[in-house]
Amino acid sequence: MKYGCLISVVIPVYNVKDYIVESLESVIHQTYSNLEIIIIDDGSTDDSQFICEKYKKIDARIIVVHQENKGLSASRNVGLDMMNGEAVVFLDSDDAYHPNFIRTMIETMINEQSDIVVCKYTVHRTIETMIRGNQDIVYPIAEHGMYDRPSALKALAEGSIDIHVWNKIYKKELWNDTRFPEGHVYEDMDTTFRIFNLCKSVYVLNQALVLYRKRPNSITKTMSWDNICDRLVATAHFTSFVVDNKEGVFTDKQKNRRHLACLNSMIILYCYYYDNNNNEDNHIELKDIDKIIMDKGKEINIANGGHLVRVVYFMLQRCPSFMTKGFKFYHASLPSVKKVFRYMKNAIK
Repeated sequence: MKYGCLISVVIPVYNVKDYIVESLESVIHQTYSNLEIIIIDDGSTDDSQFICEKYKKIDARIIVVHQENKGLSASRNVGLDMMNGEAVVFLDSDDAYHPNFIRTMIETMINEQSDIVVCKYTVHRTIETMIRGNQDIVYPIAEHGMYDRPSALKALAEGSIDIHVWNKIYKKELWNDTRFPEGHVYEDMDTTFRIFNLCKSVYVLNQALVLYRKRPNSITKTMSWDNICDRLVATAHFTSFVVDNKEGVFTDKQKNRRHLACLNSMIILYCYYYDNNNNEDNHIELKDIDKIIMDKGKEINIANGGHLVRVVYFMLQRCPSFMTKGFKFYHASLPSVKKVFRYMKNAIK
């Protein structure tokens, strides 16, 4: 691989007319120009499809595919099937790149001879144009430098390297036999560890080169029974991978952290789902989650969990009637749903 090689940019699009212009502008104005920009319009019903076609006329590097709505994973897979680049990057259509994102990432990949390069990103809770500033939250927390495959997998299991696919650049061959699980919304969680397991090295940059927009109506923030199941399945797959490879790669501490992360996900999603869907139709489904939480809690030391995890687990175990009748009062004592998710994140670390 040499500097100047073709880089494929895969951008799934679905009903993001308010954000897609900022996203596409950030790509076409990259300081690295040899790009293949593959846009998959996943059955948009707003003006997104027309905006994509407009940009196709503006920039000859853009390829637009229109398809019936199949989901984010299927859209990314279409891009992977079509790509001709020697490396690939992904961009969600409500996020944006720093102008030097691709140039910096490919230069690092070549100079450090790494299979994957990870950069940091800033979090923006706005519907307006995203602007960098001191108020931005920067992730991931991994230290700058080279990681071999075992070290990268350990960092992924610990959460110091994040599971997102869109703040990374990958050599194309890593995707030869791997695709995103279609029909699921937590596709990053169920895919990134598999790709990391195929590489020889990962290089982490200390530069924030992606602007990530956090909006309340995104796919993973829209809770449903299917979303809950997807989250649990994806977390369980990653946890099983850690357990199966503990002797060669992971430590007991990392294995326990993954088990706790699995339990955390179950409890937090239970709380969120219950608070937003408290009706008779969900009674059996909630009992199913109760059982999973109780079984998982027996496998690990619940004392290592965060405050919210311990309280909810205790209520489910000792006084489920209070949990089902009084959860709304308990949940109202928290400042916001955001705090619930902060509890989960802190407990995993």
